[in-house]
Amino acid sequence: MKIILPKELVEIFDYKTVPIFFLAGPVLGGGDWQQEMCLEIKRQLGERDFIAAVPCRYGQTHFLRNFKVSGKTGVFEHQLDWERLYLHLASRYGCIVFWLPEESKMNPRSDGLPYAMDTRGELGEWRGQLMHNYFL
Repeated sequence: MKIILPKELVEIFDYKTVPIFFLAGPVLGGGDWQQEMCLEIKRQLGERDFIAAVPCRYGQTHFLRNFKVSGKTGVFEHQLDWERLYLHLASRYGCIVFWLPEESKMNPRSDGLPYAMDTRGELGEWRGQLMHNYFL
């Protein structure tokens, strides 16, 4: 398991042989579903290696930082640019995983904006991509 975190460009993988998963879903108020998903992918794939692009800004002590791959910084001005690149790579060489857990009771979103607001837009965008590609 290798983890790519926001705004780092990692170019050392052959995405045709090592699958890449983009974990799309709520970051604010969603709990730590990303760690659960990484561990589940690892359990499902067994010994096979994989890459997970996780759009979370983890602190230094978070468990998944143990698997972080360092990349080039300063390439992406905005996190959205980073997300779009890795969403595209996952759509071609792996899988985009959308997980929308119930909003955390212990640590809900606290900025006054609706829970999973960005995720709903991403779901719509990728459903549109799927429909477009299906009818080509």
